[in-house]
Amino acid sequence: MQSPNISQMNTTQIISSPLQSALPTSPQQNIPSPSTGSLYQRPDNETQCKNICLERFKYVLLFSAAIQYLILIIFAIPLDLRYLNPLKWFTELFSILCSPLSLFNVIYGISSLNIMLKDKIYYGTRISRFIKGFSNEALMLFLNIFIGLFTSRLFIRYLHDDYKTIMLEQEGKNVLNENHSYLLLTGIFMRCYFYFKCHDDENCLNLSFPIVHQSKLSQMRRETVSVIKSSFTKSLIPTCHFIAFYMFFGNSFGLFLSKIFMLGTSESHSIWNSMTLFLNIRLLIYSWILAALILCNIELIKKVINIFATQPKQFKIAGSDEIILTKALEIKKFQITRHLAAQDLSIVAESTKDKRRKEFYELSIPGGHPHNWKQLVQIVLAIVDEFNNDLKTNLEYVARNRNNNTVSSNDAMKKFYDHKRIIRESNQVHGIRSFMSSPVKEQEEKIEKRSVFLMKLKEKLLSNRVIGYLFGEAECDKLNFILSQNSQVVIWLIQAISAIVVRSIKEDTYGIVQHDIKFIIKSFLKLRSTLDKVGALNAIVKSRNYIALRSTLRRSIYRIVVEFSQFFDDMLLDPEDLKALHNFITFKEL
Repeated sequence: MQSPNISQMNTTQIISSPLQSALPTSPQQNIPSPSTGSLYQRPDNETQCKNICLERFKYVLLFSAAIQYLILIIFAIPLDLRYLNPLKWFTELFSILCSPLSLFNVIYGISSLNIMLKDKIYYGTRISRFIKGFSNEALMLFLNIFIGLFTSRLFIRYLHDDYKTIMLEQEGKNVLNENHSYLLLTGIFMRCYFYFKCHDDENCLNLSFPIVHQSKLSQMRRETVSVIKSSFTKSLIPTCHFIAFYMFFGNSFGLFLSKIFMLGTSESHSIWNSMTLFLNIRLLIYSWILAALILCNIELIKKVINIFATQPKQFKIAGSDEIILTKALEIKKFQITRHLAAQDLSIVAESTKDKRRKEFYELSIPGGHPHNWKQLVQIVLAIVDEFNNDLKTNLEYVARNRNNNTVSSNDAMKKFYDHKRIIRESNQVHGIRSFMSSPVKEQEEKIEKRSVFLMKLKEKLLSNRVIGYLFGEAECDKLNFILSQNSQVVIWLIQAISAIVVRSIKEDTYGIVQHDIKFIIKSFLKLRSTLDKVGALNAIVKSRNYIALRSTLRRSIYRIVVEFSQFFDDMLLDPEDLKALHNFITFKEL
């Protein structure tokens, strides 16, 4: 019997096709709708997304502060065995909680979380990023300086008596204790050093979602042990950097402290006198431990933020006062909630126990409309297509820069003169005399020479390391930024939508998914074509985000092809799509 044309069917009706032979039948289910007429007014979707983030971040502040104090005690006990007494712990903990370090840690945590809540914006050069975020950078630098200072002060409390006081009595007068000032400057330098090193690394600022989720307690225990072990080796080279820094600027810092506290100096200051401090092996060991402590604090704060922010959250599919899954996907302002929604959709699609997947295959009562599925597939394909368009736009920009290094910067003027040249040649063919005072060719040559000169001047300036570091922009930076910010969401969505489509063979009782399979395949093939072009760029091929996205897309297309290839004729796929799917059908696509 000839199958009906799927593309001509009304989506509000039950779909019948050869696929129906593989589909079970079951009665329609009523999808609950939100109550109306209630005095309670539900917050808008953006407010609910923000509340989800704030609810997680309040635990981040508490646990990050607790871990910092715990690490300080762990590092301090080997330095002063008196603190093995538990009663001493409580008194020290109370004094730490009442110290200015607690206040600055809270302010630093709130500032960091506000930065994370904001949508990431691409800045082509480092100087533009610095100018746009100068106020935030100044605040974070100020906080890091004071946190490093007070961390050093607390650390020095547990050291030998020669290091605890900032002043020493020498020849009847109070002089600056250089050991104390050395450790103070160590804390400030290391805090700023590790902050800027982390801030300059884009991957360090992004959340990393684990493949297999564990409990928060087990993750924190594992990460704490790992960070403590690695902090000593990672802080060894920065400690050597600080020694070189102190040789040139340590005396200036000592004079600054002497003027503040109105202290004298023990000797005349010079580079050689500063080098005598480095003969004190105990001082060098203390500075190394302090650097490891500061690095450990910074790394653990990042780990705590990542652990709490990436914990899976179950969203309602429909009919709830809370924000539903599709609305969380739709909002771009809060990337964390979009990641959580995409992650939850992937879990729903792949899980064998999650009953929420059945809601996508249900029809509404009254009306019999597949609202849940239609809303999901429209939003998912819109996100995938938007991601694809962004890649194509920047890919064209890179190709244009590679192939047209000598193109004039004034394209409009060049087109104008090209038009004039065509008119002049046409007039000469028809015997019409030209009254132009100067030939167009000379003006074109001037424009081309000027553009070539400007291009060479730009390349010469950017070849300088300092200028290139501040004002230079690599040709693939924008593509890497797009991949780093959006590839994880797209990976989850591609996996989820392909899994839902494949499982619809057994679970979709009405065949509502069949109508949209052709659109899903078309969207996937467009993205695959764009990724093949992106792969031609040598700077992108080794990108971890690119490799994961390309592998996921290939695997998802294979899943759909394996289940539905025998029904492609009934789906009325475009000839171009069938041609692109040939290697998948014959299992030759690598």
